[in-house]
Amino acid sequence: MMAVITLISASVFSFSRRYLAGDSKQRYQLCHLVAISFSLYLLVCIDNFILFLFAWFISNSLLTRMMLHKSNWPAAKASARLARDNFMIGFIFLTAAFLCLNFYTGLVSIQSLLIYPLPITILLPSGLLLLLAAMTQSALWPFHRWLISSLNSPTPVSAMMHAGLVNGGGFLLIRFAPLFLQQQQLLLMVFLVGLLTTVLGTSWKLMQADVKRMLACSTLGQMGFMILQCGLGFFSLALMHLCGHACFKAYLFLASGSASKEKRVDSARVASFTSILVALSCGVVASYLFVKFNQRITFSLDTNLFVIALIIMFATQLMLSLSSNTNHFMIPILFIITLAIVIGYGLMLNVMETYLLPLNLLQPQPLTAIHLIALIILVMAWLCFINRASIKLFQRQPQWLLKLYVYMLNASQPDPRTVTLHRNQYQYR
Repeated sequence: MMAVITLISASVFSFSRRYLAGDSKQRYQLCHLVAISFSLYLLVCIDNFILFLFAWFISNSLLTRMMLHKSNWPAAKASARLARDNFMIGFIFLTAAFLCLNFYTGLVSIQSLLIYPLPITILLPSGLLLLLAAMTQSALWPFHRWLISSLNSPTPVSAMMHAGLVNGGGFLLIRFAPLFLQQQQLLLMVFLVGLLTTVLGTSWKLMQADVKRMLACSTLGQMGFMILQCGLGFFSLALMHLCGHACFKAYLFLASGSASKEKRVDSARVASFTSILVALSCGVVASYLFVKFNQRITFSLDTNLFVIALIIMFATQLMLSLSSNTNHFMIPILFIITLAIVIGYGLMLNVMETYLLPLNLLQPQPLTAIHLIALIILVMAWLCFINRASIKLFQRQPQWLLKLYVYMLNASQPDPRTVTLHRNQYQYR
């Protein structure tokens, strides 16, 4: 975690020196960026719960101050206030969880708390409070509005927010993984919360025309997916997702100004049945090799099955994307490239799991009807996505579907107070 924080902070700092050149608050932002990096170092390293709360509060406070880049700008004020209120709610949840655990155990060491035998009357409420704190930090539904409303922040602040502090919810659950692994009911709640945010965030992303708003909705979907992995009992997989998402999303935000120059994929192109069949076969082979190169994930009737299905969808989608604008002679090469990427991912995950083996962060859970229904929903949504060009939307569609689309679009919009409708409303000083 310290390596990831250092990489993200150094990249954002280097970018900010050029991006904010000539800005009256450049030094202010750079100093806050250094301070927030050190507060995150403290957060990921500390074992004392009281100091953990202190680092959590300081890092979020520094982020809200960075969001208020132009103090005379009403939209910036509203965004910072909305984020501050959300973080304060999360801090209250986290403090309540600590008080609940400390009242019964009398301990302040996180490691000691995790190995202390807790009764279900303490375990469930404290776990639920920790989940609520994670939901506010990672902007999971229904605490998502603050993240979508933060897009008037400077680009470096958005990068640090989406690549850094938003991941705090996932880190919190991973840090307290032994507590959640004691109760399957807790993990099931975590899974449902992550599933809902994954579906909503991904759906909202497809509706956006604004680049930064699209990235914000993408973050929602990614945070939901990370929490979903925790709910499946694959905390080490969630940790790897956290690190990968942090680096990837930092790059996307810092490069968002170049989005207008990107080459776009023709979304009207309909994938043929043959190409889908080839891509699906690639996904099946890739999932088999993924299991072979990863010793902890197996073909068994538990939540391993859910993860394997996700690997199949990922490899199939990757193969379809790579082969969308190529000739048939390149298909075997792309097939091998896709397999190599999946195998590389499996090997990296195997290294991380080996390193984290003493923590036992990967514990597949029994497969329930809820998991199966959720998997069917994800597969159906994915099939609709890859065939979206052949689905004629808004032509002879039922009214309830059109109303649902408008409702979803409205739900993905930022708070009206954080939107600047005219350039005269922007305060430059």
